[in-house]
Amino acid sequence: MTHPYYSARAPQIAAEFRDSLRLAAPAFARAAPQLDIDALWPEIATQLQDVIAALPWVGGDGGRMTGYFEQNAGVIALGRVLIAHGLPKPVAAHLLQRTFLARLGAMDRDARSALGHAFMSPASLDRLRFLALESQNKENPGDFVYTFVEPGQENGETFDFGLNYQECGFCKLCGKTGDTDILPMICGMDEESYALRGVRLTRTQTLASGATHCNFRYRQMTPGEMPDPES
Repeated sequence: MTHPYYSARAPQIAAEFRDSLRLAAPAFARAAPQLDIDALWPEIATQLQDVIAALPWVGGDGGRMTGYFEQNAGVIALGRVLIAHGLPKPVAAHLLQRTFLARLGAMDRDARSALGHAFMSPASLDRLRFLALESQNKENPGDFVYTFVEPGQENGETFDFGLNYQECGFCKLCGKTGDTDILPMICGMDEESYALRGVRLTRTQTLASGATHCNFRYRQMTPGEMPDPES
């Protein structure tokens, strides 16, 4: 049964994901010209409702990961449809990434940079320290569980802070819904998602690949390092 919070949010989740698809249309035209995304929308929308029904409660408006679950509900729904229509998984993964990042990529460079600076700010890090400790209580079983890692150096690279995820909410969700084939595609979006905001993410292991934890390490990029979105 769909949580009442997501029932109320479902129209907005669908509208925002359809907007992402519209922005990603050039990528679809290049990689899968045989697909008509507008014609596929009813099928995608049906799958989206199915995924929304499985979304776990992770704090609602105040939950750090709520927005990510809502965005990735669309990613999972689209992934199901693309795979069902015979797209090779590497092509499907590319299109999922372009769709997931479309709204972020449509922002101007200064706005994206501001998001990155806000994420790396002292206030944000204090909040992440608090939320990491809070996550250890496991009050929301479907949520992420993680610890905060203070600044340091690993594999010869300095990082500003890190997060070690011992439990992954998307691993749990995809295991529940039978979408484990899409899970690696979701993991593959992280580095570009942060880079577009001027934050370098390095990660050498994931829970999805069988590791004990995901080791996220973050560093503020210089202005010259920050990439432009894929055209």
